[in-house]
Amino acid sequence: MKRVDLRELDTLLSDDRIVFIACLAHWSPESRMVEPVFDELACEFAADVTVVAVDTDAPQFVTFAKRWHVTWVPSAVLINPYDDEQPTRTWDGAQPKTELRHGLDSACAMKDRRASVT
Repeated sequence: MKRVDLRELDTLLSDDRIVFIACLAHWSPESRMVEPVFDELACEFAADVTVVAVDTDAPQFVTFAKRWHVTWVPSAVLINPYDDEQPTRTWDGAQPKTELRHGLDSACAMKDRRASVT
């Protein structure tokens, strides 16, 4: 999983690709606990999803948090350009891998359905 600053993240979001963002803090035991889960998901979904991490201690993170409604560390944000009804989904706190995988699977299925229609 690549760590990005918010400028890099804006560039990634301009692509027509699903982006999964791990919001982590080096001082947070929960963040350290779930980071390997995000790394595993990055490998599993590499073909369809860009998985990145942002540092919640970065000065510009406040702007990111407001934009994507992040209120907890760690958090995960899924940006899905293929979902017209709910293009953004946020998970607060440490989540089980199965819960996060379900969200990614659903996003990829929407992408596949959209591709089969066109």
